[in-house]
Amino acid sequence: MNNFRLNPQVKPKHYKLHLDLDLDQARFEGSAEIELDLAEDASEIILHALELDITSATVMSNGSEIPLGGWSINPDSETVSFTLDRSVTAGSETRLKVDFNGAFNSKLIGIYLSTFNDDDGNEHRIASTQFEAPHARRAFPCFDEPEFKASYEISLTADSSLSALSNGKNLDAIDNGNGRTTHSFEKTIPLSTYLVAFVVGPLEISEPIDVRGTEVRVAYRPGREGLDSFAKDVAKFSLDYLTDYFNIDYQGNKIDLVALPDFEMGAMENHGCITFRETALLVDESRATQPELERTADVIAHELAHMWFGNLVTMKWWHGLWLNEAFATFAEMKVVDAMFPEWDRWGSFMRSRSAAFETDATSSTRPIEFNVESPAEAEAMFDILTYEKGASLVRMLEQYVGEDAFRDGLRHYMNTFKFANTDTPDLWSSIDSTTDGAASAMMESWIFTPGFPTLDCSVQEQTLTVTQDRIDLLGANESEGNPQWVVPLSYRIAAGQNSQTEKHLLTEASVDLQIADPNSDCIIVNAGGDAFARVTYSEDMLAACAENLDLLSHVERYNLIDDAWYSVLAGRNSAGSFLTLLEAFSAEES
Repeated sequence: MNNFRLNPQVKPKHYKLHLDLDLDQARFEGSAEIELDLAEDASEIILHALELDITSATVMSNGSEIPLGGWSINPDSETVSFTLDRSVTAGSETRLKVDFNGAFNSKLIGIYLSTFNDDDGNEHRIASTQFEAPHARRAFPCFDEPEFKASYEISLTADSSLSALSNGKNLDAIDNGNGRTTHSFEKTIPLSTYLVAFVVGPLEISEPIDVRGTEVRVAYRPGREGLDSFAKDVAKFSLDYLTDYFNIDYQGNKIDLVALPDFEMGAMENHGCITFRETALLVDESRATQPELERTADVIAHELAHMWFGNLVTMKWWHGLWLNEAFATFAEMKVVDAMFPEWDRWGSFMRSRSAAFETDATSSTRPIEFNVESPAEAEAMFDILTYEKGASLVRMLEQYVGEDAFRDGLRHYMNTFKFANTDTPDLWSSIDSTTDGAASAMMESWIFTPGFPTLDCSVQEQTLTVTQDRIDLLGANESEGNPQWVVPLSYRIAAGQNSQTEKHLLTEASVDLQIADPNSDCIIVNAGGDAFARVTYSEDMLAACAENLDLLSHVERYNLIDDAWYSVLAGRNSAGSFLTLLEAFSAEES
């Protein structure tokens, strides 16, 4: 097996990166000067490079050049190794400078060309980047792992008719006198390579708006003028909300939201230079439907949440990608729900949660977090389990420990690890510090166990019995070694318009809970719908809920139908019983 990991004793501290981009020829050349941090003596320096031609390299240590024995490229491990004639000493001031060239690709990863036609049918090109998962190595030699954070000074040379954007604010544009211009950008905060970005092309750039000292602009191809106002409004609200939520200022002085005609994902959270699929950023408010506006607001809020969770504090390795995306999905819900409460964003999220249930109910599902060895394996994490199930679990934890305690735990996490890298347990420990320690105990069972619990519920006299097990959509009960989750169980005893909500942390396979009011109209298990669990009621409990739908919230009514249908698919209940339940919903308006 190839070793895809680099030596952690040799790390980058700072990059000076220059690229000269020829969009007509679809090629580029560049230089990367990397200031290194050596924790041990080194006679070889290995970093990532893929589909690049290395033309020259020099190593300087404490002001003296170290002769090179040469370099070799390993396409299998996607690395380049520089052999030194003598070792450089740990702690010495060491710099590696590499000159290289390469071609734009057509895969929408690394450094690639996006094309569009103007109104006259003329084709135009935009050079853009997409470095997640590890594709920065396709654009410049680098330490292409999340934990190798470094600051960047980037400059770009291109045709003078084109605009240029990168992570930092534009410092200057020098006319080279040959129809080409070199653009320089401010030094960045420490970033992982996958968050580096640059875009060059015939772009229009809107006038900036100021959000607490941060300039926010929208960049788009000609002909898309006037479609950026909604994006600016959402960006302003999001930045205000997230700054207050984390109690940490955005670490930068500008954010460009860049609309691209060709883009692999919905958007990418490059620090200060967020790239979007055009249809996920630009929208005509006068003609757009609510779902279209909602989609745009979701994506913008999601990417801006990453400016803190992901960019400021970053995963150590790709197995932590799920938490990066799960939290941003959770945060987008909070931001959009606060900006547009009439959209009931948490209510509509239940449909996404149901889709995650469908995937997670199969025998081929996977744990949320799993071991990642190679870059290709990291790509497998971009799925509904990472985003929708992951966000559901973050929401479940927040609702269990309380919104204020959860937020305070996040602030502790951000302040403790800002500009650094973490593993998943670091977040749970931070939330433990502001709660009763439930996060670590509860979340491990959800992160490393595939599937979800089905809660079988029945009532005898004054006792509610809840039993958890796991079933798949074929109705198979995995009784042998059946996993147990730590379930934050909330149940409401409703009597008329009075109700009493009780909570219990279900740590065992089954529990008997005493019911305070045996004459209640109905008992709603998973009250509020926050636990990522299905509920199967006994016939009498289901009938009682159906007769008292006015005592259930719209989310609880949705779950009642959704869980009942799941029970039919899993062979637990008959289709006839489901149709009977549906009759009770004849007056449903939500």
